[in-house]
Amino acid sequence: MNSLYLNDFYSYLANEKRYSHHTVLAYKRDLSLFFEYLKKQSIDVVDRIILQSYFSEIYMSGASKKTMSRKLSSIKSYGKYLSKYKNINCDFLLGITLPKKDVIIPDYLHEEEIGKLLNLELNTTLDIRNSLIIHLLYSSGIRLSELTSLKISDYNDSENVFKIKGKGNKERIVIYSDKTKELIELYLKNRIDNCDYLLVNKNGSKLSNRGVELILTNISKKYLGHDKLHPHMLRHTYATKLLNNGIDIRVLQELLGHDSLNATQVYTHVAKSELTRAYKAFHPRANKTGG
Repeated sequence: MNSLYLNDFYSYLANEKRYSHHTVLAYKRDLSLFFEYLKKQSIDVVDRIILQSYFSEIYMSGASKKTMSRKLSSIKSYGKYLSKYKNINCDFLLGITLPKKDVIIPDYLHEEEIGKLLNLELNTTLDIRNSLIIHLLYSSGIRLSELTSLKISDYNDSENVFKIKGKGNKERIVIYSDKTKELIELYLKNRIDNCDYLLVNKNGSKLSNRGVELILTNISKKYLGHDKLHPHMLRHTYATKLLNNGIDIRVLQELLGHDSLNATQVYTHVAKSELTRAYKAFHPRANKTGG
């Protein structure tokens, strides 16, 4: 799916479907925002995981269920048009629906999965980089776009922090673990390029957002036995763990860089879900009748 045929699609809506000018404008707004997101994230290939990340992000921005449903409908309509009139396969859109409830519980990792991801093999410089990506996302809760924008000059080895500019060009502090610091030092020691960015590809150039997503997919297949791992999942897991350990939600809001507390409160649902899972797994009578 790409934006090459958007103008053809809008003409189709107006002339073939006989949609009103107001309705066509609504489609234009929804699809423009979607393709702006793809461009910003340097995404060339759209799949279910990309859509999940997109709708997770707009939900975090405070979008209502109605707004999200309309945006999904616009994307699906464009996909159907591409499939029917441009012979472009958009089968990944089939069966995609939004939950009926207003609260969308983000995907997160369980303890055993995190344990595997935090102990990757470190045989090559690329292995070290990949482990660093995992540790940075999990220990700091940093966004994907913030991660790939990190520069070596942003690194503060004495305070375990990065000072970054997040959404809306707002400056915030990202705190990382001692293990992450060790990996940063080891990675920089082994690098032979002159790139200013902290994370680079095998050619020594800035690592793209899509590059990180592909790395996580490969790690997921190798260590977890599936391909569902994505950057937002590690950010969600970071937030969930902090809440489960008793962090104040307003402090978590600052750490995540959320403008609205509503965006942070979704993680209280994740935390409750995790607590329920743990209870059922470990309480001797959780799945039995009687007290």
